[in-house]
Amino acid sequence: MINKSQNVNTQRLDESIQILKEYVKDPEIEPLVLKMEALVKEPTNVLILEQLSDVFDGLGVIQGAALTYAPYLVVLFSNNLIDDL
Repeated sequence: MINKSQNVNTQRLDESIQILKEYVKDPEIEPLVLKMEALVKEPTNVLILEQLSDVFDGLGVIQGAALTYAPYLVVLFSNNLIDDL
């Protein structure tokens, strides 16, 4: 479950997008980047945040690269990780 009251830091999210684009050349990362960009434009849209979480969950092994180069994702999903335990 996503924390619906969570504030999204669009600056940190945008920085993460730029770093992902620069260092992760795998095309599997593109859907994640697109959802991140959508969230930057609409940071209060819970549906986009949930979709971002779903896209991230579907990444498979590329999740490691996403977390390495976009550590802000950990902040966004931290409550989700705790709920899954």
